[in-house]
Amino acid sequence: AMAAEGPGPGAVGRAGSETSSDGDTDDEEIVLPPSFVNRAAAPARPAGKAPAPRGPPKQRAPKKGATRGVTIANLVQAGLLEPGRGVISHDYHGQTEVADLVAPGAIEYEGRQYESPSAFSITVKRKINPGRKADDGWKSVRYKGKLLEEYKKTYLLTIVAPSLNMAVAVPAAAEPPAKRPKASPEDSDNTEEDGSGGAGAGAAPPPERTQYAQQRPQREMVPKKRWHLGMVNADDHAMVPLERFNGLADAQPFQVRECSAAALIKDLHCHLSSHDEVIGLLGGVWDAAKREMSIEAAFPVRELVSLEGATNVEMDPEGEVEARDAIARAGLVCVGWYHSHPSFQPLPSLIDIRNQFSYQKLYQEASGLQPFVGAIVSPFDPKCASPESEVQWFYVHCVDSELAQGADAKTLAASPLQHGYVAKELSVSNEGTGDLSGVLQAVK
Repeated sequence: AMAAEGPGPGAVGRAGSETSSDGDTDDEEIVLPPSFVNRAAAPARPAGKAPAPRGPPKQRAPKKGATRGVTIANLVQAGLLEPGRGVISHDYHGQTEVADLVAPGAIEYEGRQYESPSAFSITVKRKINPGRKADDGWKSVRYKGKLLEEYKKTYLLTIVAPSLNMAVAVPAAAEPPAKRPKASPEDSDNTEEDGSGGAGAGAAPPPERTQYAQQRPQREMVPKKRWHLGMVNADDHAMVPLERFNGLADAQPFQVRECSAAALIKDLHCHLSSHDEVIGLLGGVWDAAKREMSIEAAFPVRELVSLEGATNVEMDPEGEVEARDAIARAGLVCVGWYHSHPSFQPLPSLIDIRNQFSYQKLYQEASGLQPFVGAIVSPFDPKCASPESEVQWFYVHCVDSELAQGADAKTLAASPLQHGYVAKELSVSNEGTGDLSGVLQAVK
C-alpha cells in the first residue's frame, strides 16, 4: 500500500463535505421524513380513503468494513503468521502459485512485494483472467494451507475485541419496533418546522446502538496519533511530523522545482474523491551534476480495487506499468509519487515513510544521491482555513550513518526512523507552466 503538503498552485476549490480518511462511517442512517420523499410526484389520495397498511420495515444488511484496517503486518506482529519461504499459496482454476512471506508483513512474489493479500491475489488471477477487476485476497490466499481470513478472524477475536472490552456473544432477539402511523401532510409540515424530522407523537424511539457501535473508534472524531522516536507498538497509520533542513550541515540534498501543469493534474486528480485515497507517479528531469530535479508532469495511476475494506491506497500493478511507459514515452524519468489524504492533514504515515524509503533505495545512484520525492495532497481537510489544497512534500533523510549501517537491510526497510533516518520536509518551488498540451490527455 502506498500512501507530503502546503498550498499547491492550480488548486481546485474545496468541497464542503467531511468524510473519514479510511472510508469508515457512523453506523446510524440518515432517514428523510415521509413529507420529503417524492412529495411533488406522489399522486393525491382521494378524500376519506385510508392509507394502505405498511409492511414491516426492511432489515438492513450488516455493513461491510466493520473490521477495516487489518493488515498482514498486524497478523505478523501478533505472532499469528511467521515470515518464511513458500508459506503463501494461491489456487485459481487448478493452478497453484507459491510466494514468500517477508518482514514486516508483505507477500513477495516474482520479485515484487504486496502488503495487501488482495493485491497479490488480483495479480495472480489476471495471469489467467486479464479482465479481472477486483478480488478479496483474504478469502483466496492461504498461509500454510489455511485461508488468511481465518487468521484475520482470530486476530479480531483475540486482539481487537479485548482491546475494546467487547464481549463476543450472540445478542438476544429484539422486540420488533412499533409501527409509526403515517402523518398527514399538515402534520408533516408542522413537524418539519419544529425540527422533529416528520416523526409524529406516536413515533417509536430510535433503536439503541449496539455495544460495538458505541465503543468502536470514530476516526473522524479522534485525532490521528503522532509518531515519535521510541514509540512502542506504533500503529502503521500514525502520522509522522516532518523536520526541516536547517543549514549547510543539514542541507536539502538537491533542489526540486515543479511545473504548473504537473501541479494542476496532481491537484485535480486528488479532488476526484473526497472519500477514497488516489495515487499517481511524477515524471520529470534529473540533472545529477547540478543536483536539480524538475517535475514536469503528473501521471494518475489506477488504484487497486479491493473488497477487503483496506484503509490504504495501492497502485494497480498494470496501471503502474502503463504510467511508467507513459513517462518514458514523454521522454521523462520517474522522479516521485503522490497520493491523497482526502479529509485529513497531509502528513506521511509510517506506511508512507516505508514506501518512500524503499523508492529512494530503488533509485539510489553510485554517488549516494536518491533522486525520488513524495507528495501528499489534502483537498478536503475541514480544519484547513484556505480553499486551496494542502500539499506536503517529504523525503527520508539519513542523519546518523553509523546507526543506519549497524542495521541489516530488512530491519532498516521495516523501521528506517528507528535507525538513523528522519522524515524531512522538502522545499519545492514552482517553475514555469510545463507541457499544458498534455494536461487534457492526462485528464482524459
